[in-house]
Amino acid sequence: MSSSLPWPLSMHLLMLRPKRNGRWWRRSLWRSVERVMGEVELSCLAYVKMYLHACLFPRCSVNGLLLSSSPAGGAVCVTDCVPLLHTHLPLAPITQLALTQVDVWCAQTQQRIVGYYQANACVSDSSPTPCALKIADKIAEQCNNAVLLMIDGGKMSPDYRVPPIVMYERKDTRWTLKDKHTIMLRQWEETRDIASQLLDSGDHSLLVDFDSHLDDITRDWTNQKLNAKIAELVSPANALPPGGGTVSIVTFTWSSSTARGRQQNINSMSINHMLLENSQEWRNWLRDPT
Repeated sequence: MSSSLPWPLSMHLLMLRPKRNGRWWRRSLWRSVERVMGEVELSCLAYVKMYLHACLFPRCSVNGLLLSSSPAGGAVCVTDCVPLLHTHLPLAPITQLALTQVDVWCAQTQQRIVGYYQANACVSDSSPTPCALKIADKIAEQCNNAVLLMIDGGKMSPDYRVPPIVMYERKDTRWTLKDKHTIMLRQWEETRDIASQLLDSGDHSLLVDFDSHLDDITRDWTNQKLNAKIAELVSPANALPPGGGTVSIVTFTWSSSTARGRQQNINSMSINHMLLENSQEWRNWLRDPT
C-alpha cells in the first residue's frame, strides 16, 4: 500500500488500564488518531511562496489560496499555494474570478483548495480581516477541514527562528486559533534558508500573483519557473522514499486486570500513511488489531 502523504505520524505512548472487557484502550487510541488526523503540514514550497509574496509587496496586504494534492479526509498537507492579490483585496469580482480560475486549474492538476492565507499591510496586525474571514468561509463550504493562515509581519526579521504564521481552524461558525502542536513544517531550518536565499538573490521577483497576471496575461500565475527554482534548492531530505514509506506507531502496555503487576505488550506496528486517508480502515483495525 503506497501513499503520497508526507507527514509523519507521531503519537504519545499510552499507558492504559483496560476495563472488564480489556478493550478500553482502543477508545483512547481512536481519540489520539482523531487528533493526528486534525494535523496540518505546510510544505516547503507553500511556505516559501507565501513568504516571498509578502516580501515582494512589503507595503501591501497580500493574499492567496492554499492547495493540497492529497485526498480529502484525514490530516491536511498544504503542498502548494497560489498567490492572488496585492491590491484591492476586498474587491469581490476580482476575487471571484481568481477563485474560479484556480478551481478549474486544480481540477486539471488533481489538487484542491484547502485554505486561505493573508498578510496585512500593517506588520503589527496579524488578525484576520473581514475579507479574510469571508473568503475562508467560502472555502470551508467545500472543504470541511479548511484552514486560515495569517502571516505575522512583525516576526519576519532576517534571523527569525520560528515560522511567522498564525493559523486558524473553523469550529461551528467561528474561526479559532489552531493548536500550535498540530501544525508542522518539516525541515524548517532548510525551508527558512531557501526563502532567505531566494530573497537575497532577487529571485523572489520570479513570483507572479494573480494581480500581476491581470496586468500582463503573459505572466504565469501558476509560477512554474519559481516552483522549479525552489525544487532545485530543496534537499532530498524533504521527500518521502519511493512508495510513501512507513512509520512506526507506539508500543502499548497496560496492567492486566486479572493478573496485577503483570505487563502485557503489544508489538510495535508499522503502518502506512494511507491509513490516515481512510478512517474506516482505522475503525476496522481498532475493532480487531490482529
